[in-house]
Amino acid sequence: MQQFEVKIRYVVVNTTNMKQKKAIIDTYETLYGVDIVVANRNTTLKDLQKLYVYADGAVLDDYIIEAMATSAIVKRIKDNKTCVLIKDNKDSSTKGVDKKVDRINTIAHEALHAVFYIYENYMDQKLCGCSSEPACYLIGYIAECVYKTLTKK
Repeated sequence: MQQFEVKIRYVVVNTTNMKQKKAIIDTYETLYGVDIVVANRNTTLKDLQKLYVYADGAVLDDYIIEAMATSAIVKRIKDNKTCVLIKDNKDSSTKGVDKKVDRINTIAHEALHAVFYIYENYMDQKLCGCSSEPACYLIGYIAECVYKTLTKK
């Protein structure tokens, strides 16, 4: 059974600078009544503020763009639908870090935050009695290890 499918795609193009890459915001439906929204690193805070607010109704702020990637619970403005927003922001600035490997780690980390939210709020289940942050770091590390092995020649 397929759990996710693309529902909506927003592409924002800056017409003043055609060299700038496209901002892409994809929305994926889940079986659980909450959508997953993924925004690429070219998507600005202003782009997102036009479409989403935090779940409590507050305007999206700099938290969304501060880290390498972030996840947040948001509401789509046009229909008040709850979504988990995963925003890719930048590569690691740590010297010597393989950026592809680090990106896999970050994607897995933010995806697990989304899983915790969906389990706890839409499936009425707890994955563990602890904070999700350590589990998210661990899943990122595991994904990184698997990627390193699978990409060896």
